[in-house]
Amino acid sequence: MPLLMVNCRDGDSPLSSAEWAALLDQQQQLHESELQQWKAVLSNTIQLMDLMVHTLSDLRTNIDHTYQFDSSSADVDMGGHDGNT
Repeated sequence: MPLLMVNCRDGDSPLSSAEWAALLDQQQQLHESELQQWKAVLSNTIQLMDLMVHTLSDLRTNIDHTYQFDSSSADVDMGGHDGNT
């Protein structure tokens, strides 16, 4: 949102104290609005990163279980021997 010039003449800078006060008030409101938007963006980003952490943790757990299952299956397939014939 661009700089707002309340009660100023066609883009001129504020001259009176009241014009400056109004401009500063608008700038503060704009800043607060942008700050709230950034907070929402950061909150959503943190939530997505937490979801990614949990998803990757679940994936690792599944891979570890699959690897352990495959390793134990290989031992059974070989009849408990070291594979030398």
